[in-house]
Amino acid sequence: MGNEKYLNYYIETLTSTMTDCVIRNVSMQANAKVSDDVIKDLNEKIESLLTSNDELNVALNEVRNSNLQNENAKIAELQRRLDEEVNKTGNVNDELNELRMIKSQYENIKNQVSHLETFRNELNKSREETVNVKKEYETKLNEAKIEHDKVIEQLNSKIEYLQLTPAKRKKIDELNNSNENTLLSSVETIKDGGSF
Repeated sequence: MGNEKYLNYYIETLTSTMTDCVIRNVSMQANAKVSDDVIKDLNEKIESLLTSNDELNVALNEVRNSNLQNENAKIAELQRRLDEEVNKTGNVNDELNELRMIKSQYENIKNQVSHLETFRNELNKSREETVNVKKEYETKLNEAKIEHDKVIEQLNSKIEYLQLTPAKRKKIDELNNSNENTLLSSVETIKDGGSF
């Protein structure tokens, strides 16, 4: 009985632990998806900034070639815009570094999830082994009950035999020739008024 309680509490504790791990896993996966979306948005921003930077460089070259008089003013304006874009790129790089750190955390979480999967598989295996052990014990208990019932039946038959008069016992002994398997039926026959 103590082992069965222990196994029940053990399975209950493992199940609640597994549920807690699954909830954490879902939360971590949701955070990972949000991180993936943020990384995607930042990558699009970086590509846009790089395209803009390329366009600014092309415009700068066109200004140099086409209009020497306004060259300094346009270069200053373009330089200002380029500096702004560089500042934006710096901010994006900071965000990108932060996202790389988040990605690293996500990878760690992913590894933990893998360990949780292994733990869940071991838990299921342990549960199956527990069920098998329980079935074996139940089978042995049923066999013991059947054996017990047979012994009780034999003892009852012997008690009835011993309660008979010596004449009836002698008659049964002659009929059975010491065959214990038919002892009960012979006792019943004599008790019901069988002839000597």
